[in-house]
Amino acid sequence: RVLITGVTGMLGRELAGCLRRRGCAVYGAARRPLEGWQDGLDWLPIECDVTDDASVLRAIRLSRPELIFHLAAAQASATRSPSVDRLFAVNVGGTLRLLTAAAEAAPGARVIVASTGAVYGPNTGPRHRWREDAPLRPPSPYAASKAAMELAARGAAAGLGVEVVVARLFNLIGVSPGADSAPAGFARQIAAMAAAGRP
Repeated sequence: RVLITGVTGMLGRELAGCLRRRGCAVYGAARRPLEGWQDGLDWLPIECDVTDDASVLRAIRLSRPELIFHLAAAQASATRSPSVDRLFAVNVGGTLRLLTAAAEAAPGARVIVASTGAVYGPNTGPRHRWREDAPLRPPSPYAASKAAMELAARGAAAGLGVEVVVARLFNLIGVSPGADSAPAGFARQIAAMAAAGRP
């Protein structure tokens, strides 16, 4: 039994399909109901707002997960960016709320928390490689909220007795990346160069 928060995002949808093909019972939590949730989904839908204690606890109780992929996040992009308060409320507060609910209603569940490679800061060149123990130098409020989320998750996990794994994700490429994602931006630039006859 698997719970995926933020299941309606690109990564969540791909992960849900993969897990279902492997025979897992997949529950998907998202803040807003979608049209046609019951039609051809790869997950069993649960409405959940990670900024609301009761909503998160209900999602955990309904799904009774053995594994939780916490992908729900306040996203920041080039075209839209939530307030700093919203970033921290969702990314830090939502993660702590989820871990507290998991400790109460799904003891023993492992939680995979999705962070970002942006916590390392700017890359200094093509030969630069980050190690997991590299210092965190988040260059934006979004990256700072994710770095704070990681620290809060590790601290809460130890205090609550929840097993947490932090995954630092870099540029994601999938079937339906957002129009403002890095891969979509790369594709637009390549198309524009080709249309202009530039190499």
